[in-house]
Amino acid sequence: MNKWAFVNIIIFLFFVVIYWFGGKGDYNELGQNIIYLATPLMSLISGVYALFVLGLKGMRASSIFLIILGLASWFVGEVIWVLYDFILQIDPFPSHADLFYILGYPLIFAGLIKEVTHANISLKKFNLGVLFLLGLVSVLLGSLVLYFGVYLPLLRQISLLESLVAISYGMGDLILLFLSILVLIVAREYKEGKLSLPWFYFFLGLVATLVADISFAIFTKEYELKIPLFKNLLDSLWALGYLFFGYSLYKMGSVVRETQKKLLERVKN
Repeated sequence: MNKWAFVNIIIFLFFVVIYWFGGKGDYNELGQNIIYLATPLMSLISGVYALFVLGLKGMRASSIFLIILGLASWFVGEVIWVLYDFILQIDPFPSHADLFYILGYPLIFAGLIKEVTHANISLKKFNLGVLFLLGLVSVLLGSLVLYFGVYLPLLRQISLLESLVAISYGMGDLILLFLSILVLIVAREYKEGKLSLPWFYFFLGLVATLVADISFAIFTKEYELKIPLFKNLLDSLWALGYLFFGYSLYKMGSVVRETQKKLLERVKN
């Protein structure tokens, strides 16, 4: 196990202890907010590391840069949410935080699109079984999101604006999830699949985020009332998603750095 994976595991263990076993009170809520904000911050630090290794030029660098901007936008949204909810004691949903959450989607979308086009692989090269499985998974996920993330929230007793914002997250996650599956398949086919594992971690991050966002759309009131089961579970999924995003970017940087070292050794020999 590498050091960065160990750090992420420790952070999540602290998260679980503070959230699920920390009790109640202002100090514990402060601890929850601090440890929660640490998770998107870790994803940004990992992204900066990956960008440092890749440099600022090239298609992959530009795609990672856009993804980092998207994660940074989500981090700003998280900070604003904590500011409204914990410090100002104002209902944070919907609020300015949602503007930054929503802004993150097109940025990450653009980054994933660039990553797919960067590989420049024809669909004819893909295994037909893999493409069929991708289509089947897409239809299944789409159906689940439409029912749980769109239909059920509209039946809840919350305002239309709250419903629309909550639904938009589920739909945004679904689009990103489809793209990440495509990136995962492309990475598997591209250059011996060296980047498939990092993109798999990114895919897991999107799965955790999608489940959390759909659950939020369904249980908005319960989350806003801070009922422990709903708040702790949803925050745990969001935090896990951020840690997966961060570890994905870290692994990406590590793979590229390892490749660079091998190339230098070949040149020297």
